[in-house]
Amino acid sequence: MKRRTESQGERYFSIIGRCDKETLLAYHYTPDCMHNLNRYMVNHSNFVIAVWDGSFGRTAGTIRYARQKGKKVIIINPVTFKVRRSAPVKH
Repeated sequence: MKRRTESQGERYFSIIGRCDKETLLAYHYTPDCMHNLNRYMVNHSNFVIAVWDGSFGRTAGTIRYARQKGKKVIIINPVTFKVRRSAPVKH
């Protein structure tokens, strides 16, 4: 795993210091920690805002999961800056 640079670490701790609440999901990096993080965020959100270029990958999976959980999803294309809404999957 790539370590943060000193300036990245300073920025991280500056942001954390301004948070109202911090939730720790894991003490160390694991192969599934980002998957678990994404699931946690979806499960604890009313809606999801995703910056996504339409490619296959972790973001696509998270958007699919959010829709399956009935969440409204707002997608921002990072190239065109177009915003679109993705309706939740109806059960």
